[in-house]
Amino acid sequence: MDYTSGMLSRLFCLLLVSGLLSFAGTETKPKVEDYPVHSSGKDMDIGVDFGGHTYTGKNHTFVADDYMCLEVAVFAESGRNVVVQNLQFTVRGNGKKQLMAQTPGIVVSSLKYPDWERQSHTSAEPGPGMGGPQRGPSRFPGDPRSSDNPPPGTSRTDATPVNGDDAKITPAQLAMDMALPEGTVHTSVSGYLYFPFRGTMKSIRTLELIYNDGVSEPIVVKVR
Repeated sequence: MDYTSGMLSRLFCLLLVSGLLSFAGTETKPKVEDYPVHSSGKDMDIGVDFGGHTYTGKNHTFVADDYMCLEVAVFAESGRNVVVQNLQFTVRGNGKKQLMAQTPGIVVSSLKYPDWERQSHTSAEPGPGMGGPQRGPSRFPGDPRSSDNPPPGTSRTDATPVNGDDAKITPAQLAMDMALPEGTVHTSVSGYLYFPFRGTMKSIRTLELIYNDGVSEPIVVKVR
């Protein structure tokens, strides 16, 4: 483990012990068919809403340049209990590169201290099969590839939005609040999973979310 990863892990543990990390998740839709894409497996159904580089909640939307954001809903079959953990989820882009979901603590830390994330040189960079131009400084006004130009109606991760009920909510706080809660699911639960990815979404021709608990057959949701 390098210095940056170690610092992020220690910060996550400190936040966890101090009670500052809590994951409420998103408001779960009534049924799995209400999500744009979904798939079924043993004892559970999974629905997915692809957010690209953005995540939404509490009437706010933020851009996370270093992450691919997927709202994931898990529906346990009646009478069944399903254990949900971040490490059970990966995404596969263009049939090749697989990325693991990051813990909410790591995501929150990278949003609070983006320089740490930039210097760590972890798997946030596009890998084989998930390439494409990365976001960077503007080459000209209105450059669509620029990290300085978020999609309409969104806010930078280093800015405070002016819309919504709570104008003081921070990107890190929202990312934490909207993260997929971990634990035993008796009925249903939903929230965001964050996968390290700094490329453009246009470079991803196909995308699959894979749930693998190591016991049952993996559940594959074809996102695009």
